[in-house]
Amino acid sequence: MMFRRPSKLLVLEAVGYRLRASVFSLRKSALELVSSAESSTLDPATALSEALQKLPSPLPRQAILLLRETTTAVVDLPVSPAEVRPAEQMRELVRWEIETVLAQQLASRPLEEILVGRGYLTADQVETLTCELQHRLSCGGGLQRLRFEDLAEESGLVTRPQLEECLQLQARQQATEHEDIECGWSPLPSVSAGADRHAWLACAVAWHTRTDWSDRLAQHKVELQAIYPLVGPAASLPHLDASAAAVVLHIQPGLVGVSHWEAGQLTAWEILDLFARRKSLPEACAQAVQRANSPVYLTGRVDIWPNLTDELTALIRRPVLLLPTPPELAVHSAMSSAACHWWQLVPASTSVFITARDPAPPFYKQPAVHTALVLLGVVGVLLLFEAGLMTKRGQMQTELDTTTQQLNLLNQSLNRLETEANQAKQLQPQLDETKSNIQRLQRQRQFVQEQLPGRHRFLMELLTSLGEAAREDVVIDEVSQVKDQEIHLRGWALSHNAAQEFLRTLTASAPRWKLSVAPSRVWEKEGRLGLDGYALDLRLLPATTPPVTQLVDQPR
Repeated sequence: MMFRRPSKLLVLEAVGYRLRASVFSLRKSALELVSSAESSTLDPATALSEALQKLPSPLPRQAILLLRETTTAVVDLPVSPAEVRPAEQMRELVRWEIETVLAQQLASRPLEEILVGRGYLTADQVETLTCELQHRLSCGGGLQRLRFEDLAEESGLVTRPQLEECLQLQARQQATEHEDIECGWSPLPSVSAGADRHAWLACAVAWHTRTDWSDRLAQHKVELQAIYPLVGPAASLPHLDASAAAVVLHIQPGLVGVSHWEAGQLTAWEILDLFARRKSLPEACAQAVQRANSPVYLTGRVDIWPNLTDELTALIRRPVLLLPTPPELAVHSAMSSAACHWWQLVPASTSVFITARDPAPPFYKQPAVHTALVLLGVVGVLLLFEAGLMTKRGQMQTELDTTTQQLNLLNQSLNRLETEANQAKQLQPQLDETKSNIQRLQRQRQFVQEQLPGRHRFLMELLTSLGEAAREDVVIDEVSQVKDQEIHLRGWALSHNAAQEFLRTLTASAPRWKLSVAPSRVWEKEGRLGLDGYALDLRLLPATTPPVTQLVDQPR
C-alpha cells in the first residue's frame, strides 16, 4: 500500500510499558535524527501524551509505530511474487498462516517479562530468581508447586498488589487470542518453498491494538500510517556485503531477531523471546547461530548486555562482528530501520508492516464518484429532455388538429367499448357458474377414477384383516374414518386376553395397508346380553407414525 511520504516522520517505539518517540527527517536520501524523547510513566494511557509533549513543536502529522505485540514470521503461500492476488485474498491467505503464530505469542508471554516491563524487577533479578526457583524445585522437599510469583513475593522484591496487577495484564493479553487480526505481507523473491509455493515475510497484530493506537494518536492530530514489528531485518542490508552470506542478530530488550542473508537477499527470519526460553541473551544468541556457517553480526541494542560480543564469541568459538551504525542512531536502530523501510531507502522485501488504515475502495466504488455520476446523469437527462421539447414544439401545433379528429374517433370507439363491457358484465355470472360446474365435475371424475378404486381396495383389505383378527369372543361395534387415512375402531371382547390377541393380530396385519396401531384403550364394560367383558378403543394411523402396541387398561 503506497501513501505520500512526508519529509519528516514521527516514529514511536513501545518497549515494555514505556514509550520512545523520535522525529526523523529525510534529506537527500539520508536519514537524520531530529529529536527524541522517552516517557517515564509506566501507565500506557499517559505515556503517549508525556512522550509527545517532550518533543519540540510542531509534530509531524504522520507517524509509524513499532510494537512488540506485532508478530513476524516467514510463511509459505501458493502465490508467486510476480502474480500477487487482490488485497482481500492475500489478507485471508496470510491470516490463515500467521494466526496460529500470533496466538502462541500472546499465550506464551511470561509473567517475568511483564514484571520487567512494568519496572518492578530487572533482568538480573529475574535471572537470579529463576535460578533459585530451579534449585528449590530440584531439591524437592514439598516445593514442587512453588511458582515464580510466590518466590518473587517471598524475596521482597515485589509486593502482592504489584503481582496482581501484572497477572491481570497477562490475562488481558491472553484474552486477545480470539480477536480479529490485521496482516501485512512482503515477498521474499530469493526463497522458494516448492514448485507451487513461495516464501513471504508476514506480520500480524490484533485489530483492537491497531484501532486503539490510531485513535490515541488522532487525539494529538497525528495520523498513524503503519505498524512495524519491534525487531526487523531492514537495518542490516545497508551494512552487509551484497555478495556474501551472513547471519544478523537484532538485539532488543527481551527479544532477538535472527535474519539470514544470501547475496543481499533475506532468506529466513526468526524472533526469539528470551523470557519464554528462560535463557540469557548470550545463550539464546549462541543457540540461534550454532548451526549457521555464515559470519555472525550484531546490531540493535547491544548496550543492554555488557561484553555481549566477547561472550558470544567465546560461546560459538568464532568471531562476532558489530554492524557499523552511526552513534546517534545506535540506540534508535529499530526505529531508524523502520523509517528507512518506510521511506523506501531499502528494498521492500527486507521488512514488512501493517497499514494503520483500511485501503480506499476502488475509484468506481467511492461515494464521491457515485454522486458525481448521478449528477451527470441527471444533467444529461435534463438536457436531452429540453432538446426533445424544442424539437417537438413545432410539431405540436400541426398535430393539434389531427389529434382533435382522432379524439372524436376515440370517443366513438370508447362508447362502443363501454357497450360491449356492459354486455360482458351481464354474461360474467353465467361464466362463473359454468366454471364452478366444470371444477365440480372434474373433482367427481377424479374421485371416481382415482380415489374410489383405491378406497374400495383399502376397505376390502381392512375388512379382511379385521375378519382375520376377530374371533368368536370379539365383537366389532363401529369402524369409522375420523381424519384423512385415520381409522377409528370400537369393539368389545369377552376377555382381556381376547382383546390383547386381537390387537396383536391387527398390529401384524396393519403394515400391509401402510397403517400402524396407535396406543389403545381397554377397559371393563358390560356387553350385549348383560355379559361382563372389555371394551376396545383403538386408532389406525398412517405408517409414517411409529407403530405402538401398548395397551392402556382403564377402570369401568
